[in-house]
Amino acid sequence: LLEQQLQIQCFKATPYSMGEELFLQIDQIIPTPEAKEFMIGISAKNQESKQVEKEMKSTQILRKEFWSLITSKMRESDSELHNNISPSKTTWLSSGSGISAVHFDFGFLKELGRVELYIGRKSKEENEFIFDELYKKKDAIESVFGETLQWNRFDEKKACGIKCEKAFDGNNREVWEEMTDYLVASMIQFEKALKPHLITVREDLI
Repeated sequence: LLEQQLQIQCFKATPYSMGEELFLQIDQIIPTPEAKEFMIGISAKNQESKQVEKEMKSTQILRKEFWSLITSKMRESDSELHNNISPSKTTWLSSGSGISAVHFDFGFLKELGRVELYIGRKSKEENEFIFDELYKKKDAIESVFGETLQWNRFDEKKACGIKCEKAFDGNNREVWEEMTDYLVASMIQFEKALKPHLITVREDLI
């Protein structure tokens, strides 16, 4: 009942007399004074958990709607990169690059839309090798892409990444059309800019 914001108390009334005087003793038995604060605390925690769960479900629904728009536009484009990818409830929508554990990602963050090549193989040395080989072609890649990219070698981490991103309010569906157009166009150019060099890198890895 506490989880439904209903509080119930049970009291025991004990009448007794002393001479000609009558008395009534009232004792709360449910909840006991010792347990009251504990029970209220548990109820508040459960309410908070339910609210978090509700917000998570709402966010997952939002993401799936956004990815549905992205995948639909990708299928209408010349790119086949995400043709077999279904809308998900996660922050990322990934497609293979031709190299194991290296993938093209769309990112849907709360205040950012992102296109990224995520390099996340088990070996840090291999990740850095792939990144460094692509970085050698940085000027050529950015020339095809049409703008400057963010190159993140992340020496302190195992994975590396190359990305571009744009700020937007992900909760505002009114900006989705413009944002998805930007992300799809960026991904198509991103793939064109990187794919030839990824083929060369894959041959060097074998």
